Amino acid sequence: MYYATALPAQKIKTKAKYSIWHLNIVLLFAVLIFGVAYFIEINSLSTKGYKIKQLEQKIKTLEMENKHLEVQASNLQSISRVQEQAIELNFVPIGNATYLKDSDFALK
Repeated sequence: MYYATALPAQKIKTKAKYSIWHLNIVLLFAVLIFGVAYFIEINSLSTKGYKIKQLEQKIKTLEMENKHLEVQASNLQSISRVQEQAIELNFVPIGNATYLKDSDFALK
């Protein structure tokens, strides 16, 4: 006769495909990669901010120069200035001007 004997309980060890150690390594690399990407992006933004500030200062300088040139141009175009220049260049004031009529021209 055969007696059924109970087999001792065997612990079945299932090994996880990825251990906690591997998970920690992957998370560490992910944090490092995102940290480096964040650092690069912040550096890029700060550099662009600096360039924008420089360009704004250049715009203000050019606007001031433009206003100065407009004032200078209006001063040079004023009637008194033109009259002074005419005297300096020995221009003679005109007397009676004679205008030609269209009928005086040969081309028609």
